[in-house]
Amino acid sequence: MIRKTVALILLVLFILTNSAFATNWIYFKRLEGTRYGPCTEYVDADSVITDDARVVYWTIWVLDETLKYDGTKKILFKKETPLVYPLQYRTLGQYLYNSTDAEIRRHTTPSDYYHKESEEISRVLEFAKPGRDSAVQPDHTVAPAPRWYAFSELEDSALYWNIHSIAAWPKDNPVIVELIVKYVWNKTGLDKRLTYLNAQKKYSTGVASLSYTVANYQFLLTENRGRMLSEADYDAQGQRRTLLESWDWHDIAKGSKEDQARRLALKWLNDEKRFGH
Repeated sequence: MIRKTVALILLVLFILTNSAFATNWIYFKRLEGTRYGPCTEYVDADSVITDDARVVYWTIWVLDETLKYDGTKKILFKKETPLVYPLQYRTLGQYLYNSTDAEIRRHTTPSDYYHKESEEISRVLEFAKPGRDSAVQPDHTVAPAPRWYAFSELEDSALYWNIHSIAAWPKDNPVIVELIVKYVWNKTGLDKRLTYLNAQKKYSTGVASLSYTVANYQFLLTENRGRMLSEADYDAQGQRRTLLESWDWHDIAKGSKEDQARRLALKWLNDEKRFGH
């Protein structure tokens, strides 16, 4: 009887550990223009496996808003990158979950389409370790959600940053740091923001109810330069009203909002070096 009980326990543990395992979700990038709406992508650094011919890894999208038509909140992806030039990846599997982390549906037929995302793959390769591909998937229930921290009061807004959005790479000698910040406007800042948006023909109407702006930045560490990956405006109910994107590197003006954000990123890096967390 005891042997049967032990065997049963071991079987249950085997099933559980082969459906999900401890993960190490790390911020990957912000995505604003997907078919599912704005979301944040994380990579499971512990799942990046290479056999010298290819790299297999898992990422997850955490959507800002649960989809109304089917309840999707998270999407788990399994990806593959052949180690040939140019570096490209394809999706091997896709798993959709609702806001209670229950699976809605899955697609397990590998895609025939390869994405040319050299920057994504370069970052993934930092975590690669030798191993064999496994059917075991990461635990989607522990993927981070945005966590906002107050940083400073500016003349026209309160500046917050998402602690789960900051990352620097390459790992051993960082050159680029990325983070997401939120500007919660006061009356002066809101008037300035509306004036700017009204000058854009795309957003000349329907933006009077804005409350805050979320900006995704990348900064160079060796030069005072940066670029805005995306900038989105939201109303008081958290509904996105605008979306601006720009990938041009440019000099950062002293005292500007980008300068404040870069200082925040540099402080975080210095703290990482000092305290090692």
